Amino acid sequence: MVRTLSRLGAASLFGVFALACASAAKAPAPTPAPPATQAPAWLECTYSASNETHTVRVEPTQDPYGVKELDLAGRFAVKFVYVTSPADTASLRIYAYSVGDADPVLLHEGKYQLPLSAGPAHGRSDVTGRQLVYDRPLFRELSYSCVGVRP
Repeated sequence: MVRTLSRLGAASLFGVFALACASAAKAPAPTPAPPATQAPAWLECTYSASNETHTVRVEPTQDPYGVKELDLAGRFAVKFVYVTSPADTASLRIYAYSVGDADPVLLHEGKYQLPLSAGPAHGRSDVTGRQLVYDRPLFRELSYSCVGVRP
């Protein structure tokens, strides 16, 4: 059995279609996407252990393997690697090592993808928060935090 649309059914169907097209044509324009967050120009990272605190300015690097670790009281070493390009590898990586009589031992690796923070266009914005790393055999504590700086 074959059914056909009656004139009234076809008119109703056409009316619904016309109404849908008219609403789509009058729909408000989509709001533009917010501008992409730019990476901070540099980072200021503060790290401390054994009542020793240091702040270091971390500049973007094109050679992550060339970044040297920073010694902290002969007990810990930290490395801050800030890469802004190419875009697919843009990140902040932080490595914390236990240093003693033997070879350094990696205790912690933190990775923060870019954009690091949706902070202000100018000024400072928190990137990592305060992070704590523990060296269990010796019960030592290392803390660090980094903020992004946009001039």
